[in-house]
Amino acid sequence: MHSDVIMDVVEIVNPLLMATACIDKNIRLISLKEKRIMGIFTGHAKGIRQLDYTPYIDGFMVSVGFEAHAHLWSFEGGMGSI
Repeated sequence: MHSDVIMDVVEIVNPLLMATACIDKNIRLISLKEKRIMGIFTGHAKGIRQLDYTPYIDGFMVSVGFEAHAHLWSFEGGMGSI
């Protein structure tokens, strides 16, 4: 799992996942059904302090890190910086 403090958790309803943001600079997608890590998003230079997810507009997730950057994540296409 994570190697440091988890700062935020969001639920992703379809499929049933949980995304966790951590000081270790990683976001982990965990399947609540299968109880295993489904993927890891990397890209922040410092720890991640907050996540938000919308099921609308193709299901994007936004993460905000301590380096004062926000990243926009697509589950199909990866990451883009804001």
